Amino acid sequence: MGNENILAVHENRTLDDHATLFGINTVITGILHSRGYDTPEAIDAFLHGSLADMHSPFLFGGMRQAVARMRRAIDDRERIGIFADSDLDGISSLALMHYLFSRMKIEPFLRYLRDDENYGITMDIIDEFRDNGVTLIITVDSGTRDVSEIAYARSLGIDVIVTDHHEQDRELPDAIVINPKAAGSGYPFKNLAGVGVAFKLAHAILMSYLPSYNRLFMIIAG
Repeated sequence: MGNENILAVHENRTLDDHATLFGINTVITGILHSRGYDTPEAIDAFLHGSLADMHSPFLFGGMRQAVARMRRAIDDRERIGIFADSDLDGISSLALMHYLFSRMKIEPFLRYLRDDENYGITMDIIDEFRDNGVTLIITVDSGTRDVSEIAYARSLGIDVIVTDHHEQDRELPDAIVINPKAAGSGYPFKNLAGVGVAFKLAHAILMSYLPSYNRLFMIIAG
């Protein structure tokens, strides 16, 4: 048996062993191995990660501004609107943000694309937000390329927080933009899905209610 065949047999056995160890399909262990998670320790850390294992949401440029604007809207009882694309990423992002606000006893105005509506927020949809008293729009899985539409929202006195993961055009909208692929994002992992970016915003807003948020500490090591 040649070296290549020996290596293939060893790899298959390793995939089977890891699949059995973690109770998952060998296809999944194959995907994990291809992405560098090829030891029991690495696989366990990926499958059973904790918040402490994640990058801080405040590595995003604009995240502190987004949290401050959301906290002001919450404290002042402003009407918050959430806009989403209608694909799986958009709807799961919308569900995540709605769950966050529902736990905070806040009922935002929700709007997602319906029927044959084209991708992205439109001026007509912004008018719907205005007509429902919305003063802060949070987009999920969308917004990065909606420059003119968001300019229209701003002309109506509506602030916008964009959470998205799509590539930007030449310019960014007049909004607080949370997007790992946007220029100056600062976030080290560029391949978050839209729902991952929405999760980061939710994580940040919850962290902002901790007593230690925005406080300076001195650590003295002996």
